[in-house]
Amino acid sequence: MMATKKCMDSICENFKKNTIKGNAKWRGFLLEILADLKKKMKTATPEDLKLIKAQYAVQTKLLKKMGSAAYLKKNLNLTMKTCRESYCNPGCKSTFYEAGKQLPAAYLKQSFLKNPKTRKIYEDLRKEKFGKRTNVLNDDFYENIKPGDIKKLKAVGAISGCMNGFAYGFDKMLNK
Repeated sequence: MMATKKCMDSICENFKKNTIKGNAKWRGFLLEILADLKKKMKTATPEDLKLIKAQYAVQTKLLKKMGSAAYLKKNLNLTMKTCRESYCNPGCKSTFYEAGKQLPAAYLKQSFLKNPKTRKIYEDLRKEKFGKRTNVLNDDFYENIKPGDIKKLKAVGAISGCMNGFAYGFDKMLNK
């Protein structure tokens, strides 16, 4: 338990900081898009103007949503949950990579797996990754993670690697 808390304090707090920075960058990007759309409205044909106004409305709504405290809180909670499950989870408990013959019961409770087609895809993927084995972890890290990546993860405080290598952008989340 102490190792998990230490992991959360090091690696996941860093994820949290980078999520906040990333949210601010996206908001800046959306502001640039809105400014560009406003310029286009001045010279647009009547039929293009309808499309531009619709796009402007969508981007404005997204910007407002991203600025809300509820959005940031939800995003941070998801970031922390993902970090904890991926990097601070000895035995990869309740994840796709937990040892056993089938997907773990706790993993199956996730809302996206309630769809039978999605669940079948994940069950097939697990059979493909595990084959006839019941464990694909080496020292709490998925066996196909590159040794160099494991070394980087451990250097920043990770105690597990419950994912298939670095998810897009997650390696950048490790930077302080």
